[in-house]
Amino acid sequence: MKQQSREKILEFLADLSAPVDPEVFAGFGSKLQRNRYEWQKQECEFEKEEEYICCWVEEQEVMHTLDILFDIARNPPGIEFCNGIYQRRKSDWEYFLILLIYLLGKKDKVTLLNQIEDNNQDKKLYPIIEEVKQYLADD
Repeated sequence: MKQQSREKILEFLADLSAPVDPEVFAGFGSKLQRNRYEWQKQECEFEKEEEYICCWVEEQEVMHTLDILFDIARNPPGIEFCNGIYQRRKSDWEYFLILLIYLLGKKDKVTLLNQIEDNNQDKKLYPIIEEVKQYLADD
């Protein structure tokens, strides 16, 4: 199991949240963004993206990664991080943050429920926790 740093997890979230735009068409952007461009052309973007995310989640140590994701939810990056990706793409960022928390929780539901319990009173985390709870309820 991998224990990635906060910075690496932030970069992963930024990659997931970033659009496939002209820079990517020109061959720039991250490996994930270039893959997403190819997947779009093949009309299999959503399936491949889901597979990519699930593979990433499977490699992660649950408690460590959940700790970092909840910390990121509580303290999102500033405008200086990746040209303000969090501020520019907040809904995409939060969608992927919630999805990662949920998928990690599927690997270890007890750890996720403990994290939710420990952070339930944090007003900054309330919307994130409520969305994760909804995902869990829909299972």
